[in-house]
Amino acid sequence: MKGFEIKDQGIKTMIGLIAELWSDPVEQTRMRMLIKGKLEQHFGEAWHDKEHCLNCGSLMRAYSFTLSPAVASTLRKLGDAVRNEMQKGKTFTEANKLYISGMDELTATECDRKTILKYHGLLAKVKDDGKQKDAEWAITTWGWAFLRGEPVAKSVKVWRGLIQSRSEETVTIGEILKDQSDWNNEPFNFEIQQGQLI
Repeated sequence: MKGFEIKDQGIKTMIGLIAELWSDPVEQTRMRMLIKGKLEQHFGEAWHDKEHCLNCGSLMRAYSFTLSPAVASTLRKLGDAVRNEMQKGKTFTEANKLYISGMDELTATECDRKTILKYHGLLAKVKDDGKQKDAEWAITTWGWAFLRGEPVAKSVKVWRGLIQSRSEETVTIGEILKDQSDWNNEPFNFEIQQGQLI
């Protein structure tokens, strides 16, 4: 589930700081009003648009992403795909390289959930020589811990593609999928250390 809030641009704070250059409180109030009036005159209608940056026009929305049964189920399918590849003889490192967009096990909607999984730190782009590889993803250490039933943050707040905060409230995959018929409580009971199964 996703929601959003509008981030503060800091302009009103800046007006206050500039006005405080004057020591007289009456003069500070007069300067605040003068500066605000000049900015409103300069920016016009854009001054009242709180959703876009006055300077560059970028969206000022910060989005919240909460782990849902659909997102947890998608990660579960990715974990099953890694386990299946390991049973065919691949090493963990090779099996954990997932070409999500080309996986028959996932619908288009499930493929799109990789972004939410990325924001939660459960999935990451595979890097080769320090560069991200196109369309290649891997379940992270946090992702495997979550699949084993360990708690993770229930929601994250993201602004311009960067994580701003994680909720203090945590959740386990069992709690999320407890009412789902595809949750069979078969744990991923292995751990990874330095890219190797333990």
